[in-house]
Amino acid sequence: MDILFAIGDLHGDLERAHAALAMCGLANQTHWTGGRATLVQTGDLVDRGRSSLQVIALFDALEQQARESGGKCTRLLGNHELLNMQGDFRYVHPSEMSAVGPGAWRGMFDPRVGALAQRLIAQQPVATVAGAGGCRTLFIHAGLHPRHLRPKAGASWPEQQRDLNARVAAQLQRAREGGGDLLGGEGPLWYRGYAEYAEGSVCAQLRTVLDAAGAWRMVVGHTITPDHKHVNVRCGGMLHMIDVGMSSAYYGSLAAWTCQPRHDLGPGWVSASALYPNPSRRRPAEAREGRLGGTSAAVVLQTVYVPRAPRAGGRLSTRVHDDGASQPWARAGAADVTTEAVAACAHSNVRRCQRLWGLCPWVARHPHPPMSHPRAALCVLHIHSHPSTFWAVCRDQSGRRCWR
Repeated sequence: MDILFAIGDLHGDLERAHAALAMCGLANQTHWTGGRATLVQTGDLVDRGRSSLQVIALFDALEQQARESGGKCTRLLGNHELLNMQGDFRYVHPSEMSAVGPGAWRGMFDPRVGALAQRLIAQQPVATVAGAGGCRTLFIHAGLHPRHLRPKAGASWPEQQRDLNARVAAQLQRAREGGGDLLGGEGPLWYRGYAEYAEGSVCAQLRTVLDAAGAWRMVVGHTITPDHKHVNVRCGGMLHMIDVGMSSAYYGSLAAWTCQPRHDLGPGWVSASALYPNPSRRRPAEAREGRLGGTSAAVVLQTVYVPRAPRAGGRLSTRVHDDGASQPWARAGAADVTTEAVAACAHSNVRRCQRLWGLCPWVARHPHPPMSHPRAALCVLHIHSHPSTFWAVCRDQSGRRCWR
């Protein structure tokens, strides 16, 4: 499995772009060094900073070099690319506007005749899915509401994704005449619901989108995280917010995101992590920190295990939220392990899933432990059935998750 990276909004800051790429080990200035790795940049390369056009040129070069090396570099459209196509230049840095000239700037970003605008529309999608197994992730600039999906009977996610990107591209061609609903406040370039609304009101919608995409999580930029320093996670790990205000026009914070195999845990395990420039950034109460290459620190946000599918019946997969345990539940050998997991499979396979699962290792050996048993007071298994999934959570009798 090739390593997956994501970098958030850069807003015309070439220096921070170089720093973020170097921290990920993906580029040395203008040269791709990431080999077969995949990078997704979540949009908003332009505005606010002094070097919007240079940042675009940098990613133009990296996209080609990555392809030649067997890797991939994908840039998404953001709302600030949209603003320029709409003729709204309020956020263009005065020095850059002066250097290019107002008329020339307006022309290059005109989606009807401007070469740059047309190239951005053709090359930068609004949504993409990248990664395999537990790293399979939906990337989008702001957020995708289910209302903007148009699923057809039997349509695969690639078909739905192409349809969404094509509809956005068509509306961008008419951006200076208003465009359409996909370019509005509830569209994928602006929507802040998943990032800002109460989780109880939006997480079910997010799950609908992820189920359609077959993805474990959605990674977004656009909305700066609350402390403008750390990557933020919402909806039980289904949303990862990676915009920390990286441009010097904001806070100058440096962060990136990655999903990589966890060979130390065994086959099938991956971790999605935040990358920071030094270990002092970690929050030990919330995440486990490890070293990557000596130049960056990885803070584990989510650990996922995807076992092989059963021979008969529906798909079996697992989502595990790791609160920092250094060993997975399967290796702990005791009933006091911090784990919460989801096993997704066809309703007819719930019993199969129950046989395969043992979140609390002792409970796995004793599916119906008598409450008089001393272990039962420490950790019991709660299974919540659903037509297509069941949740299995290790909790003690007070309702708290069992701690390692």
